[in-house]
Amino acid sequence: VPLLELAGGMEVERDHALDRPERSGPSEDDMWNPEDALVAKANQSEKASSDLLNQFEVLGADAEFDGVLFDGSSWGAGAEVGSEEEQEYLGIPGLLDADQVATLLRARQADQIASQKRSRDAARQRADNAGVPAHKRRAAKRKELQHLVSTWARRSGDTHAVIHSQLRQRCGGPEVAQASTEQIEARIALLREWFVGRR
Repeated sequence: VPLLELAGGMEVERDHALDRPERSGPSEDDMWNPEDALVAKANQSEKASSDLLNQFEVLGADAEFDGVLFDGSSWGAGAEVGSEEEQEYLGIPGLLDADQVATLLRARQADQIASQKRSRDAARQRADNAGVPAHKRRAAKRKELQHLVSTWARRSGDTHAVIHSQLRQRCGGPEVAQASTEQIEARIALLREWFVGRR
């Protein structure tokens, strides 16, 4: 019997949470019916004052992605609104277990920070190069490439021609004399990777 009393109490709480009208007694005829409630609501007359009629005010709101909160940490700060980064963070929940989500969020956060650093560095480099004529910039890059090639030649024992040939095979483009500044910069970046062991 105590179990039935508990069930009855839970039913009263449920009905209260669902805004069901209170029943006067335990009879079967007094059961709550959602259709009856809808009909009663439709037949009910409105008691609004006429002052409130024809007053419509449009409200607006803007939301901006701030980050994902997971396991007590915030992830994804700094993602642009509507960007691919934001969509990646918003698409994560429900697919992985907690450890996998934490690992994925750490990796994405590191990638995002590295990407933002690269873009800041590139913007700073563009600003630095904005005042330098293109031919002087290209000459400086050719000189830098030649210095790196000679340093790598001493380190590896290969000739300059072999190193330039390997760079052209990996990066593409013509010989250094005909290469664009961007092609020379790509070769410089590849050589720097060789110096740190990523050959």
